[in-house]
Amino acid sequence: MARPSIADPFLPRKIEEGRYEDIRECIGCNICVSRWEKGGPPIWCTQNTTAGEEYRRNWHPEKFKPTSDGEPAIMVVGAGPAGLECAMVLGKRGYETVQLVDAQDKVGGHLNWVAKLPGFGTWQRVVDWRKGQIERHTKVGIELNTRLTYDDILNYGASHVIFATGSRWDITGMSAPTHDFIIGADASHPHVVTPDQYCVEGKKVGHRVVVIDCDAYYMGSAMAIQLAERGHQVTYVTYNESVGPYLRYTLEEQRTHEKLVNLGVEMHGQKLPMSVENGVAVFVDKWSGRPLELTYDSIMLVTHRTSDCALYDRLQANPEAMEEAGIKSIHLIGDAHTPGMIAQSTFSGARLAREFDSPDPDQHQPFIRERRLIGSTEADYRVDSEAMSTALNF
Repeated sequence: MARPSIADPFLPRKIEEGRYEDIRECIGCNICVSRWEKGGPPIWCTQNTTAGEEYRRNWHPEKFKPTSDGEPAIMVVGAGPAGLECAMVLGKRGYETVQLVDAQDKVGGHLNWVAKLPGFGTWQRVVDWRKGQIERHTKVGIELNTRLTYDDILNYGASHVIFATGSRWDITGMSAPTHDFIIGADASHPHVVTPDQYCVEGKKVGHRVVVIDCDAYYMGSAMAIQLAERGHQVTYVTYNESVGPYLRYTLEEQRTHEKLVNLGVEMHGQKLPMSVENGVAVFVDKWSGRPLELTYDSIMLVTHRTSDCALYDRLQANPEAMEEAGIKSIHLIGDAHTPGMIAQSTFSGARLAREFDSPDPDQHQPFIRERRLIGSTEADYRVDSEAMSTALNF
């Protein structure tokens, strides 16, 4: 009951009242546990964006401050975790004209394929719950199969545009640990593939696959597991000391390592990728400098993600065009702003929506800090006591 009650503090009440469709189900990602393992608060939750924020930000998981002006036409571009959360909260706050637009044929963004990876099925709950809440409890419109251009946005008629356009795995071969390109690791080549090229675009891989993992979370090991389960001969190489260091905080490291061993995946840690050319991948030990050469048919490149924010950038650079089109503000949230964990994306969407009618929605409103800033005064952290009492009256 611990994690499910973090995801939904009102779980027993909803069961008692038969409101099963409103239960915000835990996805088992252990982001909550990871915060403890890293040293303490604030707790995070992928599903419950108010976890750890109830007191210090005056946020209630089931109550939303009604907007004083529900009239503005708001368009949310991108229906991934951040966009879904943002549109849902805007709708629950009483904004009358919110349109959620996405290029795909269903909402969910990258979770539409991540949730199909081995062991990640419960992550689909992030999408399903928000979609259900939008349909049952808001007036938000959902428009799919619509890939907007710069001109489309200018002509859409929205007063405010929120970009939740996500990110993609980098195809250039830029290595995080060396801050330089891995020679030959360009995913435009047929022998190099990224996770989304493989899972979404269907790019083919050969029998012998070397997974180069420069990420610190789940994707590198997830790709290795999926490839091995599909019969490929897989070698997993990372510059980290183990498979995804953050998996240690989510208590998944041991199980993931055992799964790779049982699938026959060859693993090499603390190796820096240098080049992938002519069927040979060259690495060096990051301590001794000794080379490691591995033969391959394909390279699975898991380096880092790049924000998809080109439309936002172009609009931001053309304030005159926005003014002429009647666009009063644009905003960037989720992975489109900074690629991160899903919990960070849902929080990003919720935070903007909860504070959307503040003077500057892109800036966090003041909140109570556990560790106060040097030179601050009590006035910098003052919270409306009456509002706080209302929020805490669960």
